[in-house]
Amino acid sequence: MKVDEILMVVIGLLSFIILYKIFKGSLIEGVESIACNENNCSCTLSNPCKCVDKCSGRGCNAKNINNCAYCGYGKNISKNCEICPCCPAEMIDYVIFSNGHLQPDSYSFEIRKPKSKSPFKINKLKHELKIHDLSDHYPAIGTFIKKDVTLKVFNYNVFARWSVTGQEAQVDRLKEIPNYIPADIDVITIQEAWCPGDIVVCLNNNSRDILTGGLNNIGFTYKTEVIGIKNANNKLKPTCLTNGGVIIYSKHKIIGDPHYEIFEDSGGDDQFACKGFISIHIKKGDIDYTIISAHLQAWIENKGIRMKQLQQIKNYIVSNETNLKKHMVIISADMNIDLIHDKGEYTQMIQILGSDGLPPNFISNIIASSDPYSNTLVGMDGAAKGLSCNDDYYDNLLKIK
Repeated sequence: MKVDEILMVVIGLLSFIILYKIFKGSLIEGVESIACNENNCSCTLSNPCKCVDKCSGRGCNAKNINNCAYCGYGKNISKNCEICPCCPAEMIDYVIFSNGHLQPDSYSFEIRKPKSKSPFKINKLKHELKIHDLSDHYPAIGTFIKKDVTLKVFNYNVFARWSVTGQEAQVDRLKEIPNYIPADIDVITIQEAWCPGDIVVCLNNNSRDILTGGLNNIGFTYKTEVIGIKNANNKLKPTCLTNGGVIIYSKHKIIGDPHYEIFEDSGGDDQFACKGFISIHIKKGDIDYTIISAHLQAWIENKGIRMKQLQQIKNYIVSNETNLKKHMVIISADMNIDLIHDKGEYTQMIQILGSDGLPPNFISNIIASSDPYSNTLVGMDGAAKGLSCNDDYYDNLLKIK
């Protein structure tokens, strides 16, 4: 058999496995209620309690208060677990610069919390929910000033996941997002621009095409492909069933060809996505910028894979040092590295990338980019199921219907 024929057979087999898992309920969130009693509610870190009622459904109960630190990652925990959230608040989206290249005279960073004026309708648990959140992440904005030139970079994980893994009004939300981009933004970096509407294989620009109409109207006339599609100049992994979801839009002309690079290391469900990073070169005024956007490996237990992916980005920067020496190098990404609960991994991240990280005034008063207290979509990506608290999550979600 030819290589391309073998590849199609492999893709077909993987597609069958994923569809089988879906019909078995392993990828789609379901409510797992277990009758609550003293015997079946012995929660541990590796086996959190799935009970409801007396045991609260949050992985903790009155007799095992310490497990609240698991489901809340140690933040805002009360003795009776009443405010122990199903999913933790996390700061995982970053727009930072490399300190080994052209330095800004001034740098600031913020998290915005846009809400749609008109609600989106989502059907979950036979209920129609009306939500105003545009994504399960909030956008991050980095502002870089050099001389009299200001560049603003807007990073947004848009939660436009493959419809086969969940349906949360992806198309409607994507259409609405351009209405909430601030007028002074120069560059938009996007993650999770996957394929709403596709069933088996998702290797196309569907999400980008939905976003593009609205973004063209506000000046973003330059764009990359979505990483991991067939006609982008990158090598696909045989396991890829979906594109990598990363796109960059710019009001300023992209100089030369964008660089697309798929991560060599991945694990879990992420191995079926062509995740990686894109790099572009733009110029504003007399300043050259290299903008790198990425989406790193998901879930807290995959730290080792994230470190390898960060090193791959660093290797790219080092290998292009001659070209980048006079550029301001900006990394704008969903890192899946949580500053709130794992400062050690955050420190490793900025050390590998050669960055000073976020400005001190932000770190001293952190605002989460993934915040279950104010964003109803947080947890719907499978995090609630992963923390064994679907009952609690959907119980709270139904209160907003």
